Amino acid sequence: MNDAILLKLDKISRRYSKKARGVSDLSFEINSNQRVALLGLNGAGKSTTFKLISGLLHPEQGSIEFNGCNLMKAPNSVRKKMGYLSEDIPLCRELSVLEHLKFQVNLFGAKSEKLEQMIELCELGSVLHRPINHLSRGYRQRVALAGTFVHEPKLILLDEPTAGLDPHQVDQFRQLIKTLASDCALLLSTHVLSEVELMCERCLILHEGKLVADVNLPLQDSLLWELECESGVVQPPLPWRVQAQGLRRNWIKYQLQMEEDSRPEVILAQLIQAGVKVMRYGPKCETLESIFLEITSGKQH
Repeated sequence: MNDAILLKLDKISRRYSKKARGVSDLSFEINSNQRVALLGLNGAGKSTTFKLISGLLHPEQGSIEFNGCNLMKAPNSVRKKMGYLSEDIPLCRELSVLEHLKFQVNLFGAKSEKLEQMIELCELGSVLHRPINHLSRGYRQRVALAGTFVHEPKLILLDEPTAGLDPHQVDQFRQLIKTLASDCALLLSTHVLSEVELMCERCLILHEGKLVADVNLPLQDSLLWELECESGVVQPPLPWRVQAQGLRRNWIKYQLQMEEDSRPEVILAQLIQAGVKVMRYGPKCETLESIFLEITSGKQH
């Protein structure tokens, strides 16, 4: 996996009015080919974040860099390297499927062979000459997805991509996204926690316009122990791995895969002796749902 930083948000802020919050002091990075989820309650700032990254909104403060380029200084060249599928499925519904996809190809200067590949992968051959307005929601989402990937973007933004689909369609759509996004980074916004766990390796949790946690996935594993400690002081040595950080309060959660013959009490004593400020230590028991509910209910550590 390529670990180069592809997207970097540095202290981004955007408000709609004095009463309507957007996002505040938002910072995070996404690496090339990384699959990241953006999770939060309604009004947490997810859609605002997507619009800022795609250039539909401008930040009042802070900067956004994509592949080393400042979005504000080179917006058009940056946008050509992104794909954005919003929840409302933006399509030219009066056009046929083929006409719409050809429009996307011309707009981004994509390759004609890539269009043929998208038509095949998204199984659109039987509806190419039908008006988009006459298609089911499932097919409309396939058309939109094909148009999102046709120019081979380096980053895909998907906002609630499976909303309104039945369970069978949801499973097909998730598999299709995994196939199409195999060579690019993915930022996914969804309310479905199981979707996050199935499709992503990392989860950013927004609450009231702020980034409050950065969680590495998956969470579940055998013999997995967790350590929560104060940040800013002595931290545990390798092989302890950072699992999540409380970005409002000074705590860091680590995980360690124990060996069959490990003695947890000895490891704890060593941590304390080394000066680590231990807040909680024990076998892994949390889920993404429990972390999310704890943070968004205001009961975090």
